[in-house]
Amino acid sequence: MLTSLRGKLIIIFILLTVSVVIVSSGFARYKQRQFALDRARERERAAVDLEMIDANIHSVLSWVRRDLLMLRDLSSLHDLLNSTGNSLPKEALHRLQTTFISLARHHEIFQQIRLLDANGREVVRVNRKNERIWLTSDTLLQDKSDRYYFQQAVQLPPSRVYISPMDLNIEQGKIERPLIPVLRYATPVFDDNGHRKGVLVLNVFGASILDLLKNQQEKVNPGINYFLINKNGFFLFHNNPKKTFGFMLNGNDNFFRDEPQLRALLHNKHKGAVIRTSEETNAGRCLPFDASI
Repeated sequence: MLTSLRGKLIIIFILLTVSVVIVSSGFARYKQRQFALDRARERERAAVDLEMIDANIHSVLSWVRRDLLMLRDLSSLHDLLNSTGNSLPKEALHRLQTTFISLARHHEIFQQIRLLDANGREVVRVNRKNERIWLTSDTLLQDKSDRYYFQQAVQLPPSRVYISPMDLNIEQGKIERPLIPVLRYATPVFDDNGHRKGVLVLNVFGASILDLLKNQQEKVNPGINYFLINKNGFFLFHNNPKKTFGFMLNGNDNFFRDEPQLRALLHNKHKGAVIRTSEETNAGRCLPFDASI
């Protein structure tokens, strides 16, 4: 009798154990499937968000070139460019300065608006910092002949515009603090005889682009990380700000160093790519500016 009861209990125990194992296994498979679905939805959402961010970047920058070429065609600028002698015509200079100040007031995206002469010396410079806009005095105008954006732009044919990579603003040979990320749009200017006379430069606040990613990063769950890199793989935006602009701040963080197989993918994806690395979804874009249009 006891033996029979013991046998039944053993059978019941085995059945219960098997049932628990089956249920646990089924639940584990369900959790795995659910995790995979969640990740797929995460990647899909990140891809959509990345396209939206890309469209917003182009929207922000689309009219910068138009403003630059509008300045190039100003009569006050041409009066300056066509002037002879060692002194600039004061009336034309004042009109150009006034136009630069007006443009800076109406477009918060511009960090600086400048005219450089053919040797790279600043002739007119208007600055914006927070809500303050001011004209740089003659004694504080700088020589920018050694800056890459001047050297690139001054060689261009008429109507071509050089777009610099995004980097940190430099004043008096040093990185400005607090850090100010900038892009520069620049085009050469000529007198009526076709002689090359200098370069117009618009400094665009990098924050106008970086804030788009920052705002999106704050909306998503911790499993999605947005990033922006330059053509060499250095971070311009990362959810850890200490990883950004390492190419100027002696940092070592580089996306292509960590993920070398993804270099070609990001360079070929003009609207960015959604990438799975480790346990996270990384949605990023390469900003490969350093070209003329």
